[in-house]
Amino acid sequence: MQQVTVGRWTSIDRKKNRFRAYHLYLAEDLWGKMCLVREWGRIGKRPQQCFYWPRSDKDLARLLQGTILRRKAHGYQQN
Repeated sequence: MQQVTVGRWTSIDRKKNRFRAYHLYLAEDLWGKMCLVREWGRIGKRPQQCFYWPRSDKDLARLLQGTILRRKAHGYQQN
């Protein structure tokens, strides 16, 4: 499977014991279709994953833009 990283973000706050990571990338599924993969969780632990198969490039752009804005709003910093 091919994959292309779109972005990686972290949110670290030692006072709150917060060590979070977020990874967003495009990957090819078993049938050759591109899907958007989101991974998140505590740094050093196995991440949770969610897969999205966008219907169009417009839908993909909307998902990417919304995700990036939410990460920034929640205090994540891009790596």
